[in-house]
Amino acid sequence: MTVLTEEFIFVKSGSVGDLSWLLAAGSGSGAASEPGIVGIYDLNTGTVSGTYSVIHNGGLSMRSPDVVFATFNMRTLNNDANTMYRLGLLGALADPPDDGVYFEKLTTDSNWFYVCRAGTVQTRVDSGIALDTNNFLSLTMTNLNGNAWRFSVQDQAITDIDTNVPAVPVIVSAGVRNNAAANKRLSLNRIQFEVP
Repeated sequence: MTVLTEEFIFVKSGSVGDLSWLLAAGSGSGAASEPGIVGIYDLNTGTVSGTYSVIHNGGLSMRSPDVVFATFNMRTLNNDANTMYRLGLLGALADPPDDGVYFEKLTTDSNWFYVCRAGTVQTRVDSGIALDTNNFLSLTMTNLNGNAWRFSVQDQAITDIDTNVPAVPVIVSAGVRNNAAANKRLSLNRIQFEVP
């Protein structure tokens, strides 16, 4: 097994981090360190409504049953009716993707939701945990057996989903979309995932 870790310490123009993430739409940039948080990468939508600013490892596609776990250490800077966040394993960067295993906050939500989606049919569970716009949180999903995923936020609200689990190629992705002409931001500190 191989554990891939991105800590966003080295961010240069044209290359995002050590794992060379690809940026699609919006903009991204390294941000100043904070106490206890060294590497920070900010994704910004800009002020054009409907912009989905996202980074992904597009060159490294894998089947979702083959991913052992994925963790996103991140901070949401907006929790309102004009902001959508999605982090996880996506079959495509479509909004929403046809297939994926991911964390999500839609414009109608104020809590994190856990999603398994196969062929546009999904199981979506409310974590009961609201977004935190002040602190970095850890979102973790673990593959239980290739047919089920365990989700948690800060090791709380642990929930297993065993329906609508996709078996298609996926990419690791993190993104934010605005639903109004205002900038929305997602701050990433670390993304870690394990593959065979």
